[in-house]
Amino acid sequence: GQGEELSQHTAAKPALLFFVQGNATIGLGDDLQPAQTGTWIHMPARLEHSVKANTPVVMLLILLK
Repeated sequence: GQGEELSQHTAAKPALLFFVQGNATIGLGDDLQPAQTGTWIHMPARLEHSVKANTPVVMLLILLK
C-alpha cells in the first residue's frame, strides 16, 4: 500500500522489476528513480536497491540467471 517500503538490500542475481500499477520511488545504489505503471527497471546483481510506494503498487519481480 501507499507508504510501504522495501528497505535497501541486495540480490545475488540480476533482476527486472515491472510496474503493473501505481507509482513508486526506486533506490538504485545512490540514485533515486521514479517508477510508474509500465516502467521496467533492471537491477544488476549485488546492487543495493530499495522500493518505496507513493501509491498502492503492483509490481512483478523477475530474477535472471
